[in-house]
Amino acid sequence: LPANSLGILRDLMQDGLIEAGKFEVKVDGQYEFQPLHLPGEETISYIEQEWNKLKKAPNLGDICWFQATSTGEKVARELKLLIFEI
Repeated sequence: LPANSLGILRDLMQDGLIEAGKFEVKVDGQYEFQPLHLPGEETISYIEQEWNKLKKAPNLGDICWFQATSTGEKVARELKLLIFEI
């Protein structure tokens, strides 16, 4: 399962549809998405290493979050997959 999941994430990132990141708390207490700023394969390696450390299936936010890029949002709209916009 991890290999399949990582393969899907790799494809989505290589196609420029999603980016990985974390939510950081700003001074005003609000959360802000901060991209990891790692090249694609380094992002996959980071996720794989963190997943292995968990020794279980990850839960939301255990490793990172994913955000659709503007290209990903456009594709989702075209496919009528975008449920809501932030």
